[in-house]
Amino acid sequence: MTKREFFKGSPLVLDFETSNIEYGTALNPLNRILLACWSFNGVDKYAWGGENSQQELLKDIEKADYLVACNGKFERQWLKRCGLD
Repeated sequence: MTKREFFKGSPLVLDFETSNIEYGTALNPLNRILLACWSFNGVDKYAWGGENSQQELLKDIEKADYLVACNGKFERQWLKRCGLD
């Protein structure tokens, strides 16, 4: 498989900024998302606010072919808290 074949499709690149109790883990209910930043189809987007403010991000994730995250386990836990299955 070539590099070009591996990166086919529409990636979504994601990063969360959170409060920092226990390193910002979503497993601590006192932590909150402060800001979500992502890039999808060449457009940079962001959403201030917590789990209930991430509807546009969740819609873009549903359209993406794959997700690129700096710390996948961290982002996955937050996405679950946002309601992503």
